[in-house]
Amino acid sequence: MGLISAIDSKLLSLDELYFWQRLRTKSGSMQLFHQGWGDQKTIDVVDKLWSSSDAAADAAISWSSFKVHGTGAGLHYGSFQSERYAPWLPKESRTVKFLLVTPAGGTNDCALLIAPTSRETDLRRRIPMAVDLAAKGITSMLLDNPFMGDRKPDKQFETVISRFSDYPLLTAACVEENRTALKWMKAQGLTRLCATGVSQGGFTAAAAAVRMDFPITVVAVAAPHSAESVVIDGIPGRLCAWDALDRTCPSGGPARQHMQHIFDRTRLDRMRVPTNGTRMHLFAARRDRYVPAHSYQRLEKHWAAHGAVEWSAGGHVSTILERHRYQRVIEDSMKGFV
Repeated sequence: MGLISAIDSKLLSLDELYFWQRLRTKSGSMQLFHQGWGDQKTIDVVDKLWSSSDAAADAAISWSSFKVHGTGAGLHYGSFQSERYAPWLPKESRTVKFLLVTPAGGTNDCALLIAPTSRETDLRRRIPMAVDLAAKGITSMLLDNPFMGDRKPDKQFETVISRFSDYPLLTAACVEENRTALKWMKAQGLTRLCATGVSQGGFTAAAAAVRMDFPITVVAVAAPHSAESVVIDGIPGRLCAWDALDRTCPSGGPARQHMQHIFDRTRLDRMRVPTNGTRMHLFAARRDRYVPAHSYQRLEKHWAAHGAVEWSAGGHVSTILERHRYQRVIEDSMKGFV
């Protein structure tokens, strides 16, 4: 057990501390989905396209700048267009910005996709791990988040998603952008691929990987089987504007019930487990207040023959903070190739 998880499990809940800290910020004064349900037609589009068997879109890369990190790693900044959900995305959200971090000695065939997590406004938090991995010969591609940072809709308040319909759209767009990135990396000769992310990022990384036709190692950190377990059962549910959602829910019934119906169709444990060599390594937390243990257990059962689960005694936040644990697994997945 890591030190942070030990403290988290015995002395206090870092999940609760993080939640209350958020409430003290300016964005904590605004409830999630404060404008209500939103556009049901957008949700219907996500529902229709989510299980589509279409190939990932091709990326037409535009390179914007290049820097050399102090370690010698190359930092290549670029962008491409979000394709599949572009007609339904706000215009500010249609361009995907990314960072490609390459080893100082040049690239080989090992690469990692690091998917964005919720409320992440830029790439900075993921750069240290990418630089560490570059020193071991591993290239990393970091994508930004729709509806956040430079891609935030003009009328959205900071990182607070205005309408519920924006949430499944954001998630689905992330998945497709991840798929585009994985396809592009494979086309560059980066054939030993891993996809990772924390929380929502772990979910979208896994959802993208299982829909590719080549093997990918998935390292999902504190990732739920479905957004239902987070929004309805977890701490984030306390932040939702349930009165506004109930008033505007198209079913006329409780919003929670209608959400469950939507989330049920996009859950990871309903997606096929690939037989092409793709594997999942899930980092789960027994004291998680964001993702209940039963959510991890569903994934553990679904991927039993094609994956592994490492349980922490701590919670969501401490599991994410113990980066050395999941970075080790990423490195191990590349052994023999770096």
